[in-house]
Amino acid sequence: MLNEVGAVRQEAGEPRRRWFTDEEHDLIVWLAEDDSPRSFQFCYGKGAVERALTWKPETGFAHQRVDDGERMGWQKSTPVLEEREPWDPDGVTQTFLAVAADLPMDISGFVMERLVAATGNGHRRKAPSGRRRR
Repeated sequence: MLNEVGAVRQEAGEPRRRWFTDEEHDLIVWLAEDDSPRSFQFCYGKGAVERALTWKPETGFAHQRVDDGERMGWQKSTPVLEEREPWDPDGVTQTFLAVAADLPMDISGFVMERLVAATGNGHRRKAPSGRRRR
């Protein structure tokens, strides 16, 4: 289950962000000035072949493989996102649902709304039950 990271470093000039993580997933949520979710990046497959699904209101979805920066015989580098690749909206939605139960409802609902729209199924899935917004 995803749990919030405390004391997340904030970047000057960028929207405030919240970060949730577990052993295999990361969810970073950027916030609007009113602290409502504005965009997100859901990373999954950490420790194997990590992927990052990013959603921004200006550009929609981008799905990319994550190069973790670890190469045999080399110093560890900063992870980077590689070129875009196709993704399975239903599979990513199910992966998110499996780890989202402890997220604040405003955040889980925001992410689920966009994932469900991407599935093209035309019906809404129930958002995971989560904690109330703090």
